[in-house]
Parts: sequence; structure tokens; C-alpha cells
Amino acid sequence: MQAEKSEKEGAAHVLCLNAGSSSLKFKVYATPELHTVLGGSVKLSDSGAKVCIRGESGVYEEEQEWDAISPGVLEHILAMMKRFEEVDIRTVVHRVVHGAHLSSGVAITKEDQHHLQTLEWLARFAPLHNGVSVSLIRACLASSLLRDCENVCCFDTHFHATIDEVRGRYLLDRGLAGSALPGGMEMRRWGFHGLSYEAVLHTLPAVLGRERAEVNAILCHLGAGSSVCAVVQGRSWDTSMGLTPLEGLPGATRSGTVDPVLVMHIPRANERQPSGVTHAEEVLNQHSGFKAVAGTSDFRTLVERRKTDSSEGKSAKLAFDMYVDRLVGFLGSYAAKMSARGGVHAVVFTGGIGEASHELHVALAHALDLSPLAPADIATKAREGCRQLGRGGLGLDESGSVPWLVCRTDEEAEMARQMIQKRG
Repeated sequence: MQAEKSEKEGAAHVLCLNAGSSSLKFKVYATPELHTVLGGSVKLSDSGAKVCIRGESGVYEEEQEWDAISPGVLEHILAMMKRFEEVDIRTVVHRVVHGAHLSSGVAITKEDQHHLQTLEWLARFAPLHNGVSVSLIRACLASSLLRDCENVCCFDTHFHATIDEVRGRYLLDRGLAGSALPGGMEMRRWGFHGLSYEAVLHTLPAVLGRERAEVNAILCHLGAGSSVCAVVQGRSWDTSMGLTPLEGLPGATRSGTVDPVLVMHIPRANERQPSGVTHAEEVLNQHSGFKAVAGTSDFRTLVERRKTDSSEGKSAKLAFDMYVDRLVGFLGSYAAKMSARGGVHAVVFTGGIGEASHELHVALAHALDLSPLAPADIATKAREGCRQLGRGGLGLDESGSVPWLVCRTDEEAEMARQMIQKRG
């Protein structure tokens, strides 16, 4: 695995870490031009972990018996990267799902870790992600392979700071939430997948031939966790997720929106889970969604199973149809609400499911073909990472109203861009 020296040897590098409960994506960029030096991922499954690193010197893959994204996993990846390419990491940028009112670009050092305590407290509102991010930040601060590196946080919540009180506030007494909470935390709708949406908006205006401030679009980040965002004049105007990523659409293991009283009827565990997560939260976050209805959290498996007449096939079809139904609900609602604000210029799909699932695109297209969001063969400008879904490919004839696009997201690149912009 010994690599040839990188063409970018001597340049300062930034490492972007995008951690979840069952995966870790990472990329190393040379600054200031943000040339990708290497990238890769760790993906956990019931059978262990698959590790992949791609660099200028080639591709390396291995399997490990890991069952969690831990500091030990990060240390192993760092050692592999050092052997794989000539890198001089000066900054580590972390994706943090919940930052409340904190702005992207917050720096954490060995000498100043007060923001880290805030993020640890906020983990109760993003239990599948924040806790992992905090553990990796601590690991970076302690790692001998990252001596004197600056650690910078980018928050998914920051993108949605433009959502106003009409759409952002719950109809609850503000006093119920307490005051002076860490990070300026409020019991309101925060929204998530912000880095993904920012990444899409880095490309979308050029595809539509508009300035960003002129773009009205409905963006769908569909993956293990799914959300929809209404963008008006280039900014987040409404979104499906709320106080936590649990609200809104169902996902691989998340229930999505449920009647709040349901939580009170989930049997209590004898002990609380880490980070103050209750048993009910654990059930709704980790044991619901596709997994609960279809017996699998893998959407591709679900799509294949639904084609059979077995009991598994019927359960998979039900989960698929429920997902489509919830998506149609948000898409239709946003189309109606945006009609008085210039309408919708495009519907965009991104994320692992959003980018790859033709079956989902077809199902949504047929469900919405008589609506104002009917997919249209309207000419858009070609850009790398974006493609249009034509009516013919979706099994539709006649004409539609709005172009449907599939745009590849790149949260790590967006993190690196935000870090560079913050430094001016």
C-alpha cells in the first residue's frame, strides 16, 4: 500500500470527517484550491465493517470486525491515510448535525473546549450523530497523528437559520423549555441535512440558469435519514425535520412523525441510554422505519423484495408505499405554499436513495403527474453531478410543469468550502 508521492506534496491539507451512527465518510483536500487528495469511507453492517480509501495512488479496501464508529476506528484510518498518501493535515473539519444557534466555523482546541461541552449536551437532540461527532473531535484532539491541528465544526442546523417563526416555532409556551440553554438551544424546529442542501445549491443555480437568490426549489435528501426542504430565493424557507432529525419522513430505522402521545405508550426501559436518550427515543430512532415494517433497513433490498408475492414482499411493498405517500405529502404541501412566492423552479433529489433509486423516482412521478409538480422535459444547463429525469424514462407521456433533477451531494466539499470562507 506504499504510495508514490502526491503531486500536492508540500501543500497544507484539510481533513473533512462526516460521521454517522453506522458510517464514516472522509476526504482530504489540498488548500487553498480544494483539490481532492484522497477520500474514503467506513460502512458498518451486521457482518462487520467495510473500509475503502481512494487516492491518487489507487484504491485500497479491507474488512474489519468493528461494530461502531469509535476513536479507535479513526486512529486506524489516520494511520492508513498517512501510509497511502503524503498528507500534511493542518485542519480537521467535522460535520456536526445539531449545533442549535452556533454558526459553522466554530473552532475547538486543546486549550478551548467549551463548545465541545455544548455539542455533547446537544447530543440528546441528535442521538444517532452528535455523540459520534463529539467522540471523534476528542479523538482528534488526543491523536499523536494530528498534533497541533485545528478542529472546526460545520453544522447542519446553520443552513436553516433563515426559517421564520411561522414555520419554525411549535405552538408551545416558550417557558416550558427553560432558558439560557447551551448553544442558544430552543424547543423549535431546527432542520437538518443543511450541508447537503448547501452543496446542491452550489451547483443548482447554474443548472437552472439563475442566480442563487432567484432559485425556488424543493430539495429532497433521501437516504438512511430523509428530509425535504423548500428553498425560496436561494434560502431555506421550510423543512420536514424539526427539533430533532426524527420529525418528518421515515427512514431506515427512524419512524418519522408520529402522534406525540405514542411515546408515552412505549414501554420504559429500566435504564436510560447514553446521552440521556430514553427507551422511547431509542425505539423511534433505531428500531422503526423500514426496519420495523419490512425487516430490513436497506432500501435496495426493500425495493427488490417488493417485487415478490411472499410475506416479506408484501411488507416491503407496504414500507415502500408508505415512504412514497409521506414524500408526496411534503412535496404537495410545499408546492402549494410556494405558489404565492414565485412557484417551484425544480424538484431535486439527492442522497443515497434520492440519487440512485429509479423505482422511487417513477413512483413519485406517477403519484404527482396530475399536480403542479408534474415532471417536465424543460431544458436545463448541463453540469457535472446533475442530470435531468425525463418523462419518457419515468414512464410518462404528454407534458409536465417542473424539471426534476438528480444532483450529487458532497457534504465534505461543502465543509471544506465553509472552512475556507470562514477564514476569508
